[in-house]
Amino acid sequence: MYILLETLADLWRLLDRRGRVLALGLVVLLIITGMFEMGAIVFLFGYIGALSETGSGNPVEDLYRGIGGGLEGRAFALAAGVLLLFVFLMKNVTGLLTSFLLLRFSMKRFERVSEALYAGYLGTRLELWQQKGTAGARQVLASAGIVFRGSFNAALSALSDIAIIVTILLTLLFVLDARFVLIGGLVIGLGGYSFVMLTRSLSETLGRRQLEAQKTTQMLMQEGFGGLIDIRLGDRRETMVSRYVSAVRGFTLADRRSAGLRSVPRAANEVLLATGIVMAAVYFAGRPGGMQAALPTLAVAGFAGLRVTAAVSRLTAALQQMRERREERRLMMTAIRETAPAILLGEAATSPDDYLHEDRPLPAGVSGRLEDRIAVDDVSFTYPDADLPAIDHVSLEIPRGHFVGFCGPSGGGKSTLARLIMGLIRPDTGTIRCDGWDIFRHLRAWHANIGHVGQTVYIAPRNVRENVAFGYEPREINDQAVWRALELARLGDFIRQQPDGLATHLGEDGVKLSGGQRQRLSIARALYHDPDVLVFDEATAALDTVTEAEVTGAIARLSGAKTVIAIAHRLSTLRGCDRIHVVDGGRIVAEGTYRELERTSPEFRKLTGGEGDP
Repeated sequence: MYILLETLADLWRLLDRRGRVLALGLVVLLIITGMFEMGAIVFLFGYIGALSETGSGNPVEDLYRGIGGGLEGRAFALAAGVLLLFVFLMKNVTGLLTSFLLLRFSMKRFERVSEALYAGYLGTRLELWQQKGTAGARQVLASAGIVFRGSFNAALSALSDIAIIVTILLTLLFVLDARFVLIGGLVIGLGGYSFVMLTRSLSETLGRRQLEAQKTTQMLMQEGFGGLIDIRLGDRRETMVSRYVSAVRGFTLADRRSAGLRSVPRAANEVLLATGIVMAAVYFAGRPGGMQAALPTLAVAGFAGLRVTAAVSRLTAALQQMRERREERRLMMTAIRETAPAILLGEAATSPDDYLHEDRPLPAGVSGRLEDRIAVDDVSFTYPDADLPAIDHVSLEIPRGHFVGFCGPSGGGKSTLARLIMGLIRPDTGTIRCDGWDIFRHLRAWHANIGHVGQTVYIAPRNVRENVAFGYEPREINDQAVWRALELARLGDFIRQQPDGLATHLGEDGVKLSGGQRQRLSIARALYHDPDVLVFDEATAALDTVTEAEVTGAIARLSGAKTVIAIAHRLSTLRGCDRIHVVDGGRIVAEGTYRELERTSPEFRKLTGGEGDP
């Protein structure tokens, strides 16, 4: 039973104060349900005793006879039977209500945990997110529902069955021979306990195999669909299918064995029950009064035995499920502690990873827009587990409306510097200010100023409207703002040529768009909310020369109206910059205009030499 206590303890940690009050209310409801189970047995025993006229004259039999008055035979059976049916109806109504409320309670907690995890992952600081990767997050979110259904729901179901077993056995002690009840309960209990202990290791092993198989199938789906062209050209489809089928077979084999294990207790308990009834019949047949006197006892014992064995079978299956899902539950709880510790009521929360955890409203009189300049003052940053800083004591200013470029060798720190300025990662030392206010104290306001275009463009399998206004609810999208952004990105004419206009579906990963169109769509997305600052991070690196020139022209046209920061490996993108910063080894080693740097900076000339620029 340790697995049950362990599972319930984790569930308790996930409850807020209201949830804990509801949990205690459900415990009271379980007790009430158990009392109805007791009442059903007592009233059934009394009904059979009253009909057979061999009862013991207990109060319930007297109640039946009082209801029946002077009725006899069928009339008495019908009148007394109405009371019995009412008791059974109430028992089953409370039982169904309890089951429904237990399931609803668990699923509401699942909704809360899923929301907290998803929000936590979306809010995780970028440097930590990059370090952990997305595979683990997807696995935790995908398995959260399985944990609640197969672990927490199973624990609540086990509590319900325990309540049924205890109340029935207590009732039988009052209406039947105590030795008979204790021996029967001991036999069934030992049988269930022995089965759980004998299969404990196997259940956990099967659970781990299922989890590993799920991880493998998800990885193979990602690899197969993401690398589809390479797989086809390399004629490796059969290899990928074989690996996928092998993982699926491993999962289904473990699942079949788990299902088989869960079905064994029910069959074994039914055999035990049948054996007990036969032995009881033989026992009572040799006692005074014979079988006639024993019929009420056997009838009640048979009914109660069916209820107890069914409950024991469900309890055993629930314990097995909890063992199978133990590893997934532990992974989920670890993820909650790391990503959404706020929902663990009463536990000391670790330092939050949420990038907005210090966000505050802007001071009175501050617009939040960039009106003068961005100031980077003595900023340093080191990635987790790195030995050397990615940015080392960098200071610079970016006046409003200027076109500023960052260039340098790969790994020199230019993209990291841009991410610091965007407020996506926090500096270890130093400050970054917009018109004097610290952007990391007012991140929501600062992010409203930023539009970003990266080298890799994510195109959602949605229409143009929802891709430009990415992340907005469809009912919130302003079509006029969408068209304005498309025009600025020089994509408006192309969209007008499409039969469905803004409703044009772009397909999986934007397959209907060329490379340049994808980048322009990304520019339109960055412009949709009319930001003051546009950051282009290697936005032309994957484009051909002609398309690069088109996109570079679109970027240049935005300078002056917008503050533009461009990170580029191809320096032709930076020819129109007001100022270029050469970043190497986490430091700014040179700065100036394109022509000035050609004359004065060996590091810059080395970069331009690779392009053949004059």
